[in-house]
Amino acid sequence: MKRRVLLSLITLVGGALLAGCGGGGSGSGNPDDFDPQIISAYQRLETAIENEDDFNLSLSVSPNYFNSGTNRSGYLDAFDEIFSDYNNIQMNISISDITYDSDSLPFYAYVRINYTITGVNQQTGQTETIFQTSSNAQETLHFEDSRWKLYGNQSSTPLSAQGGAKL
Repeated sequence: MKRRVLLSLITLVGGALLAGCGGGGSGSGNPDDFDPQIISAYQRLETAIENEDDFNLSLSVSPNYFNSGTNRSGYLDAFDEIFSDYNNIQMNISISDITYDSDSLPFYAYVRINYTITGVNQQTGQTETIFQTSSNAQETLHFEDSRWKLYGNQSSTPLSAQGGAKL
């Protein structure tokens, strides 16, 4: 079961490795220049995961989320499994760039991000890396209901077929 959860995370966590982004961006790589609403979205996501808070996690994910063949329900189910298998979950996030597709409505943001999720395995008592992005993974966020939400890459192709992140 643990292997299935880890493989699910490879395809689930955010819209990793989405190719092609449009519009303008901060381009500076300076976190002080990043949109505070996007920073806030990731802070809410991090807090929800660390607190094993299904409700607030669900608020961070678009109803239209679809990433490498997995929909919103699959994404949330994968975290339910993680929450049942791990304690003291920690998420460390580093954003390196944000670009926007502002040529059309609704708005999309493409975030270059690195993060690691760790936790204490309830069976072994050992701290483990549950998921780690590949270097400068890209996630897609969609602005809806007055907030930025994870949107996924809208692809049915598994990341393994795209040459995506591996653990």
